[in-house]
Amino acid sequence: MKTKALFILFGFLLLAGVASTIYFGLAPKPIPKIKFSLFEEPLKLAQAIELRLQEELKNAPILAFGYQPEKPEQLEILRQFVKINSGAGLKYDVIVADADLGDLGAGFEGAEKLHMKEQLEDLAKGIQAAQAAQRRVLMVMPSSFSSQLLPANVVGQLKQKFQLSITSFSIVELLRSRDSEKTVTIPCFVSDTGQDVLGAGALGCAILQQSRATYRKKGEPSKKAGMMDQRGLTDYLIFSE
Repeated sequence: MKTKALFILFGFLLLAGVASTIYFGLAPKPIPKIKFSLFEEPLKLAQAIELRLQEELKNAPILAFGYQPEKPEQLEILRQFVKINSGAGLKYDVIVADADLGDLGAGFEGAEKLHMKEQLEDLAKGIQAAQAAQRRVLMVMPSSFSSQLLPANVVGQLKQKFQLSITSFSIVELLRSRDSEKTVTIPCFVSDTGQDVLGAGALGCAILQQSRATYRKKGEPSKKAGMMDQRGLTDYLIFSE
């Protein structure tokens, strides 16, 4: 009887593990870089990112910085980052933006625009030319293009097809309650469900998993919550309320 009970328990634990993997996806265990904090304005979060990851930035001559186009408030974090990231060995000499993002506004003057998915080879050649001239490149794109949790996206293809070494910073929404899960922009789907029409389900699962760990943390009406973690060797997620 005891042996049978042990087999049943083992089977239950195995099924629970499989279910958890399917639900949240096969994502690397996150490494905290900026713990859950409250920020008065986007500049403060941008400053925290630039200060906390200076060494990583020095070693990132090609940076893909993504945000969710459906969340235009995230763009201000990126704009502020570009303004303050001006130190020796940190500033990016070339900025390339995905043309489908439209008018990015102030903070990206002189940015070159490409339809990154359709002009992938042109983008790669431009990056390679900049590298040959020892110029640092910043790519501005949707987070679904930049996150390395999605190996088939723009950054994934640049790495696989053109052997480019790219660091990714991707801003994603930080949910603050169970109710907000109903309107999440990137749903948590795994590819084999057939529901992941955006092809970004693994990123959605990362948003859901990390957000749920913060639901009990207190906020303030005048401040926005934010945090940052590392998901791979050169892959970082920035969560912003």
